[in-house]
Amino acid sequence: MTDDKRKAAHQYLLNFFEAEDSLDAEKLTSFLTPEGVLRFANNPPVTGQEEITKHFKFTFENVFQSMKHTIVYFDVLPDKIYVSHELTCVVKGDSEQKPSKIPIVNVFWKKENEDKGTRLEVYMDPTPVFERLKEVNAANGNKDAK
Repeated sequence: MTDDKRKAAHQYLLNFFEAEDSLDAEKLTSFLTPEGVLRFANNPPVTGQEEITKHFKFTFENVFQSMKHTIVYFDVLPDKIYVSHELTCVVKGDSEQKPSKIPIVNVFWKKENEDKGTRLEVYMDPTPVFERLKEVNAANGNKDAK
């Protein structure tokens, strides 16, 4: 792996996480091919940019007030990028602005010479986010909100 290829992969990751941190679903989805696939751990895959955009829009509109991704480390293969990172986020409606921190590993199926990935796999335990969301919803009198 050349330094240039590693730098290009690092820049791809920085740009991707900047898009995700902006909570802009269309911008985020543009990092995948039109037939791209998104898979969160054991959940069924979401296929195609339109469906992936819907997924992220729903998540951004209903779960997150803010998020910030910090890369811990990454490794690059000719057809994949592996990245360990930490998500620091605040859930919607949280008047205390209490951050949740979650370690995450992503696998980007992206060839070195291509601008977009064909698949994104996300491995994380979102329990702290859902627990905080439940606390915030209960404090706000919305116990049934998801």
